[in-house]
Amino acid sequence: VEHFNVERKDIVQTIVDEAMVMAEDAIQAGEHFLVLAKEDWHEGVLGIVASRIVETFHLPTMVLNIDHEQQHAKGSSRSITQVSMFEALSSQQTLISKFGGHHMAAGLTLPIDQVSALREGLNDWMRTHIDT
Repeated sequence: VEHFNVERKDIVQTIVDEAMVMAEDAIQAGEHFLVLAKEDWHEGVLGIVASRIVETFHLPTMVLNIDHEQQHAKGSSRSITQVSMFEALSSQQTLISKFGGHHMAAGLTLPIDQVSALREGLNDWMRTHIDT
């Protein structure tokens, strides 16, 4: 059990490190809703990763694993008090295959070719709905 716990922590830390760099680049590009996506990220830890990114940058964050074989991106999102994750995702539901969640967190699946449009749509939504 201890071995698996250490391995899981290593996986989380590796993804957090990669996601932090992506988040910094996105923030520098003017994004206020972080949509971070990459191949081979372990879906079982993406909620933890999203939480760490939110703790660091205080921005709503979505972390997605890109699965080319299935042609979809799947992951978790975490929010900040001022932003309803459910409302934000509902505003983009035409891009998303399925999602579920509540004010502070959600899980979702969408086609790979919609990730960029989702990033753009969520950032547009933030600009019109939230005082950033």
